[in-house]
Amino acid sequence: MPPNKEDHHQGLSLASLVEISKALGDEARLRILALIRNAEMSVKDICDILGQSQPRVSRHIKILADADLIKRTKEGAWLYCKLNRSGAIGYFITSYLDNVDDQDAVFASDLRRFETIVSQRIADADRFFEENAQEWDRIRELQIPDTLLDQEIQDHIGKEQIENLLDVGTGTGQMLEILHGRYQKATGIDMSSAMLRVARGRLAKLQTSNVSFQQLDILSIGKDLGQFDCVICHHVLHFIPNASEAIARMAECVKANGRLIIIDYLPHSIDFLAQDYHHMWNGFPPEEMAKWFSQNSLSLQHMQSYQADLKSKKKQSDSLIVGLWVAQKSA
Repeated sequence: MPPNKEDHHQGLSLASLVEISKALGDEARLRILALIRNAEMSVKDICDILGQSQPRVSRHIKILADADLIKRTKEGAWLYCKLNRSGAIGYFITSYLDNVDDQDAVFASDLRRFETIVSQRIADADRFFEENAQEWDRIRELQIPDTLLDQEIQDHIGKEQIENLLDVGTGTGQMLEILHGRYQKATGIDMSSAMLRVARGRLAKLQTSNVSFQQLDILSIGKDLGQFDCVICHHVLHFIPNASEAIARMAECVKANGRLIIIDYLPHSIDFLAQDYHHMWNGFPPEEMAKWFSQNSLSLQHMQSYQADLKSKKKQSDSLIVGLWVAQKSA
C-alpha cells in the first residue's frame, strides 16, 4: 500500500533526487526494487533470482540503501531488504514502481522465481507445523481462541484499520495472521531467526507486502524502532525475567493516544509451564500490571479474563486464566 501523499509535507531535495536518479539508473537495481515491493527478501534470495554473485548484489543494495530507497535488517548471517515506504521517498518510490509492467519478459521471469521462493517458504512453514503439531496443539490449548482474541481486540481498539502495528515476540506470526486486514502496515520482532523464517512463510500465504520482520530482543526496542498506533505482546511477557522493563520498552514504542495490548496469564500454580516451557513468571497480578502501566504514561482502558481450556491439566485443581489488558498512552 503506497503512502498517502498527505502523510508528508516536505518534498525531496535536489541532492536526494540526484542520488535517487543515480540509484535507479541500473537494470539490476530496478529488478531488485520490483522484487522487494512484493515482500522483504534476503540477499541470498535476490542473488538466486537475479543470477548474480553476492558481492555484486550487495553493492547494488548498498547503493539503493544510500539513496534511502530500501531498508536493511540483519538476522544472524542473513541480511533482509525491504522497500522504504515512509515519507516523501516512500511515496515517490511506491508510485514509481506502480509503473512496472509485470508482463515484461525480465520482470515476469523474476516474478516466477520469486513465487518459487515464496512457495518454498510456505512449504517450510507447513513442515514446521506438521512436525510440531502435537506440541503446538498443547501450546494453543493454553491460550484463548483466535476468533475470540480477534473480536476482543476489535471491540476495544475500534473497527478502523490500525495504521502501524508492532507485534512483540511475533514467534510464528500468529497475531499478524489473525489481524491480517486490520492494519495498514505491521512489524514483527523476535529474538529467534528460526521463528522469523516460519513467520515469513506463514505470512507469505496471505500474499501481503505490508509486513516486515526484525530480529530483536524485546529489551532492546524503543523509540529508535519507531512509533506505533498499536503494540501487541501476545503470551511473551512470562518468558522475560524483567517484565517491568519490557513494559517500559514497549511503552516507548507507543505513540500518543496509541494502545498497548498485553495477552498473558493471571497468577497460577501450574508447575509444568515452568518445567516444560521455561516460563519465568507464574502469571501477572492485575494490580501489578496496572502499576507498570501507570509508571510508563499508560492508562488501563480495559481488562478481561478468560478460562483456558486446559485439556492436559494434571490434577483437578489445575486452572489457567488468560488476561487481556488494553492500555492507552497519554497525549
